[in-house]
Amino acid sequence: MKFFIPVICSALFLFGCDDTPKKSEEKNGIHIASLPVMQDVIAREVPVFASKWNAPVMDKICEVAEGRLSPDQFRGWFSERGVDIQKLAEMDDGFRFVSTADKTMLVQACAAWLVASLSSPLQARGETVNNTDQLTEIMNRQTPVVKAVIDHMASLVAEVSHRSDYSSEEDFRQRVRDKFKNYAPSLIEQALKSKFRLTEYNQPGTNEPIYQYYIKDGRMHVLFNGAQWLGAEEIKGFSYRFTVKQKPF
Repeated sequence: MKFFIPVICSALFLFGCDDTPKKSEEKNGIHIASLPVMQDVIAREVPVFASKWNAPVMDKICEVAEGRLSPDQFRGWFSERGVDIQKLAEMDDGFRFVSTADKTMLVQACAAWLVASLSSPLQARGETVNNTDQLTEIMNRQTPVVKAVIDHMASLVAEVSHRSDYSSEEDFRQRVRDKFKNYAPSLIEQALKSKFRLTEYNQPGTNEPIYQYYIKDGRMHVLFNGAQWLGAEEIKGFSYRFTVKQKPF
């Protein structure tokens, strides 16, 4: 399936997010908004080229994840364009990743890109999506992918938030990194390999889409049937918190 999801920057998903986690202190620890921290963690799993995301390269990585290219064919795509990835790998983190990544690593990178590009469309695709009509047209075609991303994000944030014994925010971040690796193959399977009809995502009895999209402060907001489905610290109508144990002073 050919996909096009708005994401972080269109220059050569995930994803440097600006969300500042909100914290509240209670007797049993410090409670921190889970979703923005989780989005930031996953965005940082997207390879960067010259310190920026590169949408065309990430789209090619997702072709490998989808099974349309092998890792060697993917690397050959650079050679065909006169790009010496081994030479660039000596000076650039993104090309270092490209030069050594196996199929599993590329699947994880694509999954991170899908999440990051949905969360941060302007950083992923630039001003091409900074138009309401154009954004609506693009995203309506991508609604099945969006649904898969939100479903997996919701499951992940619920799983990692229920613990109350995190020793630090970094402890939470590491758990997100570890768990996301388990979610990546399923996300790719549902988002890129499933068969679907766009009419399944219309409001019953109409041709109007049941998902709506808008960008606020550079971040994607998704509504489902009028309810907040992604954005403003919420996913599928819920706001999750994780607890960091308060250390005595």
